Order: sequence, then C-alpha cells, then structure tokens
Amino acid sequence: MEKFNEKPTIFHVILAIVAGVFSFFLFTRTANPAYLIPLGAIFLAGINSALNGLWLGLGTSLLGSIGGIWYHLNKLGPVLSPSDDAAKIAKKTATFLERQAVVADYKIWIILGIVAFSILARYAYIKLREQKEEEPALAQKKSTYSTKTLVYAAVFVALSVAINSLRIGNISFGGFPIIFGGFALGPIMGFIIGSVADILGFLIRPSSTGGFNPLFILTSGLTGLIPVFVLRFIPVKDRFSNFVAILISIAIGQIITSVIMVPIFRYWLYAHPLLVTMGNAAIKQLYSVPLYALLFINTQKVILREVNFNIRKMKKTKSQTI
Repeated sequence: MEKFNEKPTIFHVILAIVAGVFSFFLFTRTANPAYLIPLGAIFLAGINSALNGLWLGLGTSLLGSIGGIWYHLNKLGPVLSPSDDAAKIAKKTATFLERQAVVADYKIWIILGIVAFSILARYAYIKLREQKEEEPALAQKKSTYSTKTLVYAAVFVALSVAINSLRIGNISFGGFPIIFGGFALGPIMGFIIGSVADILGFLIRPSSTGGFNPLFILTSGLTGLIPVFVLRFIPVKDRFSNFVAILISIAIGQIITSVIMVPIFRYWLYAHPLLVTMGNAAIKQLYSVPLYALLFINTQKVILREVNFNIRKMKKTKSQTI
C-alpha cells in the first residue's frame, strides 16, 4: 500500500490539481452522447491516480468530479442562441434534460467508477514501473520525472504544437514529435507528451470540426504510447535502428488511433461519415507512416550524438534480425 501513496513532489501536486480542475470542466460540457462526460472523468481520474499517487490523484479527481456533477445538475442549462425559434428551444431543452438525466441517474456509479479505475490504473502503473526496474539496462535510469526528462518532454510537446499550428488543411506531421518522444523517453512519457500536446494544441488552434473532448486526448496520448509498446514485442536485435521494426510499430499505433479510434469518435460526436473518414485517414497514413519511420531512423542517429535520451536498445538473447 506504501507504493500506492508515495510522497508527492510539488510537480505531482500541481499536476493532480490541474487534473481535478479538468474533471470539473468536463461536467460543464454538454457532450453528445451524454456518457462521454462520465467516461472522460473516469479515464482522467485513472491517469491522475496512476501518475500522482492514489490518494492525491483520487482525491483531486473526486473533488473536481463531485463539484462538476453538482454544477451540471444545478447550474448548467441548454445552450441557446438568440436566433433559436420556439421549436429549436424546445428541442435543445429536451435534449439537455435527457443528458442531464444520465448524470443524475448514474452519479453514484460515476463516483464508484472513478474510485475503481483509479485503483486499477495506479496498480498497473506500479507493476509497469517494477518491471522496468528489473531490467538490467535500466539499472541507472533516472526518474521518470527528473528535470532533464521533463525538459525533453516539454521540447517534444512544443514541437508537436508548433507543427500542428502550422499545418495546411489536414496535412500535418504533428504526430512525429509525439512518437519520437515515446521512443526516446518511454511509453508513459510518450502518453503524457501526446496528451499535453493535444490540450495545448486545441487551446492555440481550436478544431473547426467540433469542441474540446477528452476522447481525442486519449488518441493523442496513445500515439506516443503504442509504437514503443509494440516495439518491445518485435523480435529483432536492435529495434531502434531497424527500419522495418520502427515502421511496423508506428503503423500499428497509427492504425489504432488515426484510422480506427478518431473516425469512430468523430462519428459518435459529430456524425461524420465513418467509412469516408476512415478511408481518408488510411490514405494519409500510407505516406505518413513510412515518412515517420524514415525520419526517426535518420534523425535519432544524428540527435543522439548530441543528446542522451537514454533510448533503450532492448535486445533479446534469442532475437533475430529482420
């Protein structure tokens, strides 16, 4: 139980408070479908508890969520515009009341879900960290939250936000710094880099297709986590220098997030045509994935001469080179 509640640093306290504020913020939205609000709060509470300790993460998430539930049930109303006629006002009001009923009927289950998922997420995080500590290659690895690691992570976040802000239409390579960050700093930091980059990117350049939604934070975070996680299971001697291994790991990550998850979320939230959106995403990944892999193979050789990211050369005794 001691590992569940390690002594928090000031960084953990600030991060937990920010997560609690976001938990409250989620319940001030009128998402469609309504279950996205509690799902987002439960997921955010899990991340908060996993990274910042059970009691700190769970406490701030519960405070934010309970406050958000109260606000949603007592202060929030339908979003109306001056141009709405009586029929539109009636329809919007009815829709809002239906969404509000979801929060009212399931508020106890939402709180229980936050508690359960927080415990599960913290347990999974501890097990993952223990597994890393057992690896001989990581015997001298610094803390995930060391100053140097956080600075590197901030650089990757800034690069991703900058590239996304300068995109032309749907053409952007903002995912590459997130993927590179995951490979360089590990899957957990990759997830954090992707999540923070998505939040900051939305604040700087809001999406024209819809409002803020935590589901897209999830896909952005997984963009940094999945490739490095998949790379661990590819049987090659030097994974980080093998183009085919990098290509496969990035492809699997992009297929799961960009080709499958994002189109499904857009279909749920904004009724975008599912197959068309998936097709367009798949076409984009046909050139993005090989380019990402090629960029990583070539840039990491140059960058590592100047900067030591502690990229792991995970080798297995019985592995074979592709």
